[in-house]
Amino acid sequence: MRLVRIIWAILFILPLGFFADRLCYIDLVDPMYHSLLWMHERLPAIFAVFAAISAGAALLRFVRIQGQIRALESLRSRTPDAILDAFDYAATRAGHTRLNIVYIDVSSIFCFAIFSGRVVISRGFVEQLRGEEELRLIAAHETLHVHRADPLKALLWHLFFAAWIVPGFEPLEEAFYARRERIADGLSRALDPLRYDALLARFGARVCSGTPGAGFRSISRQGGALILWGLIPSIIPVSLLVLLVASHVMFVQNLPYLQSHHC
Repeated sequence: MRLVRIIWAILFILPLGFFADRLCYIDLVDPMYHSLLWMHERLPAIFAVFAAISAGAALLRFVRIQGQIRALESLRSRTPDAILDAFDYAATRAGHTRLNIVYIDVSSIFCFAIFSGRVVISRGFVEQLRGEEELRLIAAHETLHVHRADPLKALLWHLFFAAWIVPGFEPLEEAFYARRERIADGLSRALDPLRYDALLARFGARVCSGTPGAGFRSISRQGGALILWGLIPSIIPVSLLVLLVASHVMFVQNLPYLQSHHC
């Protein structure tokens, strides 16, 4: 799908005016010219269909992840009182009701927020924590993700970037994700800066994630710098979009000429 999106963008950028009344002696030029002409005339509709297909494919991936999460939830065990108390404390501070804690009694290490105010956390993850204070910090971090609707934001941004006709916006999407993590880190750290810094250091600057499957990560760059860091590698896809729009504008202006000047 990624290769198809690149090829499509390049094809639509080709200046059809250059090929008008030229290279007619090459057999493939005429059918390709008229095919591109036909597609350019219907470019908005093609873009809408392609965006729907791309976003639909991303949504199907999300549905598969949700299925895996539901399978994981079927393994849930009774949540230990210490975890419930920590999340009750965090919810009270945030002015929220208690989150729905999905406790999985396995040694694997994972912790992430999902939709409907749920947090999935494993015994292996909790065993890495040192005492009630660190558990409260993690609870505060996850409660903030839920309070800020970060799982929903992650999905909406993913669908938005997937819908574009050109690929390459992954760094910008990652920058938005990292910014959400940074905000959760900053607000949680205010509760106990020294202990939270120690927690980050022990996990290699990685704590619970606001999106399942994103892994444990946290980036040290702050605020707008994160977005700028994502914009730099996004120059290529943005440039392709600008060229695509400019090419289509020129096509519309020259449409009568292009329709009547080829082979």
